[in-house]
Amino acid sequence: MPDNAARFTPDELVEATGGRWLAPPTRALEGVQLDSRRVAPGNVFVALKGETHDAHDYLPQVMAAGAHAVVVDRDVEAPEGVGVL
Repeated sequence: MPDNAARFTPDELVEATGGRWLAPPTRALEGVQLDSRRVAPGNVFVALKGETHDAHDYLPQVMAAGAHAVVVDRDVEAPEGVGVL
């Protein structure tokens, strides 16, 4: 179960982030997670880049853990059905 269970439509996520879908999700989006170790199926993972860590490095693990979408600041490859914003 996600830390929060907020449900989002793809359009709501675009509106909230000001981004655009590089690949739209095909499954329901539930909960937002910033910690790659805590991603649960259905989550939207926000990949933040800090001074010492870049969460983009953990995208393969996040997608394997069941994230239905990722919010990124660069083009990334994702399995079919995983949204990339």
